[in-house]
Amino acid sequence: MIKKHSQVINVSDVKATEFGKGQFGFKSKRLAANSGAQAIGCNWFELASGKTAFPYHYHTGIEENLFVLKGVGLLRIGQETLTVKEGDYISFPAGPAFAHSLKNNGKD
Repeated sequence: MIKKHSQVINVSDVKATEFGKGQFGFKSKRLAANSGAQAIGCNWFELASGKTAFPYHYHTGIEENLFVLKGVGLLRIGQETLTVKEGDYISFPAGPAFAHSLKNNGKD
C-alpha cells in the first residue's frame, strides 16, 4: 500500500454525487474540498450522453476552467457554439461575455 499525505487524493477515492432534472444532469466529485484546499475549487464531472451540466450561465466574481478528459461535447461560450474533445482546456473569465454551457453530444 502506498502511503499518501492527507492533501493527496485520487479521484477514485472520492464518492460521486448525482444531480439531474430533465435535460440537465451529471455526477460530480469535489476534489479540492476533499484534499483540504481552502481558496480554490476543483471538481470532477461526468455527463451522460445527451445531458447538459448546467443552464447557460456566467460568474461575476470568479473564473471557471474546464478540462475535457474523455469524449466530445458541445460548448456554448458567449455567442459561439463549438465542439470540444478530449484534451481541450477552456477558460471562462468572469462576466456575461463568457457565459457558457456544456452538453455531452457524444455516444456512450
